[in-house]
Amino acid sequence: MKQKIEIVMNGKHQRYMAHRTDQASIMTISKLDEEPKVVDKKYELVLNKEFKSLILRGHSQLSDYAAQIDFLFSETAAPSAVRWPLLESWLFYNSEVEPIGVLIWNNQVLVAAGLLALHHRNGFCKITKIGVEGEPYWLSARDQFSGALLGEGLIKAFQSIKKPWFLHLTDLPDTDPVINTINARLKLSQISTFSYSPQLWFDRECGLNRYLSLNTRSAVAKAKNRIKRDGLALDMRWSSDVSEIENAMDEIVQIHRERNRLKHGQAILDDPQEAAFFRETVLTQAQAERIRLLTLRLSGSLAAFAIAVLDRDMLWIYANLVSPNWLRYSAGTIINAEVVRAAYSDSAIKGVNWGAGLQRYKMSGDVKLVPLVKLMGWSSRPTRLAWQGREKIRQGRNKIRQILSSAKNFISADKKQKENTENSQPPHYALCLFSSQYMMEIWDSILSLDSVLSLI
Repeated sequence: MKQKIEIVMNGKHQRYMAHRTDQASIMTISKLDEEPKVVDKKYELVLNKEFKSLILRGHSQLSDYAAQIDFLFSETAAPSAVRWPLLESWLFYNSEVEPIGVLIWNNQVLVAAGLLALHHRNGFCKITKIGVEGEPYWLSARDQFSGALLGEGLIKAFQSIKKPWFLHLTDLPDTDPVINTINARLKLSQISTFSYSPQLWFDRECGLNRYLSLNTRSAVAKAKNRIKRDGLALDMRWSSDVSEIENAMDEIVQIHRERNRLKHGQAILDDPQEAAFFRETVLTQAQAERIRLLTLRLSGSLAAFAIAVLDRDMLWIYANLVSPNWLRYSAGTIINAEVVRAAYSDSAIKGVNWGAGLQRYKMSGDVKLVPLVKLMGWSSRPTRLAWQGREKIRQGRNKIRQILSSAKNFISADKKQKENTENSQPPHYALCLFSSQYMMEIWDSILSLDSVLSLI
């Protein structure tokens, strides 16, 4: 798949051709002797007479500036999750979404870029980040002034949408000047804390034990003794080789599915599209030499893995899961401790970013909680009211789904236990426990649905 890209080098517009070289969507660039494409004038913005600004809609328009955008991401220390090949991959697997972007130049140098996604449905437009919720995002600006201009430009881009819209941006740093500008100048908007990212920031004068707690070290020692006592061979190794990472992907995807089915009753990677996107994301990062894959095998079987992304001078844990078949040996605890030990021993790495969420294993050691914010905004008060009603319905529906999924898993586990136990419980045991444990939660969900009436 080929596409044209315009880039400014030494003040001169030059033309390039980019194309996918493999499944991982790595972009190679070769020069073409063509004039740059002129973007339709109707997308031009006037924010400041010294700056050129454009609103771009659709993949083809944004891809014309992919090389410039990626260079700006790199120059402004955007997270490794925010790179054009990764954003393009997400758009490819979410083809119903329309990308929109605001780009700002000063003296032919791109100084700010904000790329977002438009979800059109039911007469409304939902505006989100491009990418997976829970992964870090970035609206790039070289300084506070260009960030403020970008905020103004994005508001104008929202206002150009010809239908009611609401804004739902997540996973942004709380210091972002762009979202602060949007929140200050958009009449109906609000910022709140979306989640926290537990991180270890190494001070090597304090020693490794500051970042691996006594409980963690003790649990790892006990797990390794249990493995040895049961006669299992433990093989733990790191790899950044693309072919080795690709060869491990089938096992990694399978563990990802099995662990999530056990924890949540369902696995997102059961969807073939999601599984393909996961593979492509990992391989794209690997081709860019950012992946550090840690695997732990017990007697040859993959028991746990951690996919770490080198994010500038931090190690961001993109995915780390343990196989349900090896929970007895605490393979997840062993591998997480090794992540910290290996990162600490590499002087080029300043810390570990466990990613969004406050799971217990992330809280071991001297952890810093870095806030990530959510920015909400609406085109009008009626739109906000409709959104609030929709959210109440969605929350009630999701709650019921979680309860029914948990009940299904519980009953399934109870049946397996009866099959393996001579003195099983009476046949009605699981249903009775389900009734006592879950009926109150079902009632709460019904009340949540009923509360929509209070908004009318």
